Amino acid sequence: MSYYYVYGFMPTDVGIDYPEAAGIDGDDVKYAAEERITVVYTEVSPDVYGEAALQKQVEDVQWLKEKAFHHHDIVQHLYKQGQVIPLTFGTVYENYQNVEETARFYQDAMHELFEELEGTEEWSIKLFVDKDQYNTYMKNDSDLLQDRIKEIEAMPKGKQFFEKRKLKEWLENASEEELKKKAHELHEQLQQLTKKASSKKNWSRQASGRKEEMFWNGVYLLAGEEQLKEVEALVRSFQDDYEHQGIIVEATGPWPAYHFAVLPQMEKPD
Repeated sequence: MSYYYVYGFMPTDVGIDYPEAAGIDGDDVKYAAEERITVVYTEVSPDVYGEAALQKQVEDVQWLKEKAFHHHDIVQHLYKQGQVIPLTFGTVYENYQNVEETARFYQDAMHELFEELEGTEEWSIKLFVDKDQYNTYMKNDSDLLQDRIKEIEAMPKGKQFFEKRKLKEWLENASEEELKKKAHELHEQLQQLTKKASSKKNWSRQASGRKEEMFWNGVYLLAGEEQLKEVEALVRSFQDDYEHQGIIVEATGPWPAYHFAVLPQMEKPD
């Protein structure tokens, strides 16, 4: 018995050149037209991709990394051929009937989404900071610390003593708030330039593979070359303004609309 690992859905179109590839569990990637929607899937073993088994498998970081890269690679190939609604890694159906019902039940909503995403691309913009370099900047070059010291010096002598002892903690908190402020200002500007925008959870250093700390993780849906040029100019300007503080911008794309190709409801029909 096989389960069905689904990569995503595409519009049924004879003009699409579907790539041949091995699936995530060794079987071929298959393309099944269900009326106006084509399902991209591969058959997998329930011993590995059943719900309980998969939860255990993803605890193996190396296995997860390998399989997640495979999933992304297949979806990226599909995206180069045409519109695709990519599903998240690990989307598995126990029988093909449920896959078929999902494709047919939501085909109208999917086609509306295909039209909405036509000519768009997703970009990821992450902000990192070298904390040592940033803290040095905050101590030596930022006006915040000097302003705070002046505030303390204007206080009664007894209060000055306690406030000076808390100065390090105050600076750490002020630094965090300044980073958040910079990130949100950039995000607001990007929202005005792009079709859609969303913020995501920051990654740990282990997940990002970088020594710097991530303090912003945003995804943006761009429509057309003009938006891309405007975003590139804004990101370049932001990097130039804050690079000396230890802030690094990482912009990657274009990607399929992983975060924006979302139907209102994806539950299987009754």
